Amino acid sequence: MTMSDSHFNDLLGHIVRNSLFTERQLYIISKMKEKQKLLDDISSGAYYRQIRQCKNKIFGIIYSIMLLMIIDMLDEHAIHTISELSDRLARIISQTNSDSIRDVDMNTVISKMDQLISNLPNFD
Repeated sequence: MTMSDSHFNDLLGHIVRNSLFTERQLYIISKMKEKQKLLDDISSGAYYRQIRQCKNKIFGIIYSIMLLMIIDMLDEHAIHTISELSDRLARIISQTNSDSIRDVDMNTVISKMDQLISNLPNFD
């Protein structure tokens, strides 16, 4: 594993641990996105059950975001901040084979990400 792979794994692992998805669900979602069908290590029935569970979870998250916006817990600024943060993290992750990723302190990135997210909900 290279230094950049380690950085990538630290950042992605932190995001996964704090998400509502398991690593297995994210794996299945990525396979769905790539239009790949059955996975080698599970039956087709189990695969389609897991696909349905992943879709239901995604729908639930989208409805939850909408609900939080309706009750003014997440405003447009918060959604914009989440979008920008996601774009920046995607750029960092896409540079895993680049030398520039070595100059990024992932602990600082993770800390700033956590700080931004913890300040998003409108509890005032």
